[in-house]
Amino acid sequence: MNLANYKRLCGKTPLVEIRKGFYAKLETYNPTGSVKDRMISYVVGKAIDSGEITKTTVLCEATSGNTGIALSAVAASLGLDCMIFMPANMSEERKQMMRAYGTKIVDAPPDDFEAAIQMRNEFMKLEPLAWTPNQFDNLINIECHQRTTAPEIHTQVNELRMPWTAFVHGSGTGGTIEGVRRYIQQYELITETYMTIPAEAPHGIQGIG
Repeated sequence: MNLANYKRLCGKTPLVEIRKGFYAKLETYNPTGSVKDRMISYVVGKAIDSGEITKTTVLCEATSGNTGIALSAVAASLGLDCMIFMPANMSEERKQMMRAYGTKIVDAPPDDFEAAIQMRNEFMKLEPLAWTPNQFDNLINIECHQRTTAPEIHTQVNELRMPWTAFVHGSGTGGTIEGVRRYIQQYELITETYMTIPAEAPHGIQGIG
């Protein structure tokens, strides 16, 4: 089983200047359009190398959408079945993308991520061939961004000949922001880390918790 082609398409996304001194990392340049491609390719790659994922494995996850889309693409590229558990009111566009890759979607009650996670866990108990990236609890999620995303940003900022003074990010699983924070701490950079949350409560930004 080989993820090489998919992995080659992940990362190396551009920094786009929004206004003077402010840059956005354009993660839509990843294969399925989000930062989750980085984590899924990294975690699945490790699981293949360790023998956790084989030619008969069923990939599954509880997700609001982006992780499910990335996992669906990987499953399709590997010829594996994929099962996604998600709240019923998540966007139809995301569901359509997953179904296009051949994924089966199981609806949890609206806005109930705990129920989606519980449904995934029950599926794992019943299906001996199932494997999950376990995105909310898997520390390899953090490791991925500490070892790949953060140094990529650091290199790009250095090429701009500017100081990297702040990193601002939302949080779903927290893997991206925590991985970058750990890299900043590891190399004792001057960079401050800020996590953004929606001002509205409840809010309609899917995947941001």
